[in-house]
Amino acid sequence: MRHVVHDKYFLKDLLREIDLYDRKIEHLRHHAQFESEPERERALRTATTRRDNLTVTARKLMAEGIVYDPMGLPTSMMTPEQFAERQQHIQQEHNPAAAAPHEVHVMPAPSSESSGEDSTEPQTPFGEAIERLQQQAKHAGMPQVNWKEELLDYKRKRNKIPA
Repeated sequence: MRHVVHDKYFLKDLLREIDLYDRKIEHLRHHAQFESEPERERALRTATTRRDNLTVTARKLMAEGIVYDPMGLPTSMMTPEQFAERQQHIQQEHNPAAAAPHEVHVMPAPSSESSGEDSTEPQTPFGEAIERLQQQAKHAGMPQVNWKEELLDYKRKRNKIPA
């Protein structure tokens, strides 16, 4: 018979499995379709029992002093403080600009000066940004590029529009 070593890697896998059962239980509660409500309850009871057995084992290993990452805990095993800390950590990962603000210097768009472009089309935010960048390049002495013509050339070459 195989002997399983209960170390930090085993605990990490166990915590991942508990997290998987948490997601399965949520799926069973909200999304899975069953023919009757007793079948749903039976499936939920089975998954919950399995998760609870894994949770008991994980808590026992943590109590024995096996090292684990508190951020790696499944949601069902977290305290409210740990959950709030995890949400803040996730938010900082997904929005690093909010965590470390930096300055961006952008020249304001020209007030009423027309750039010689076709002004019958409504200006999109992307177009406005391009206009600002072109004005900045013009003031910095950089060569001008007509991005609309280059885009049409690219589309013609890629056979996106007829010539």
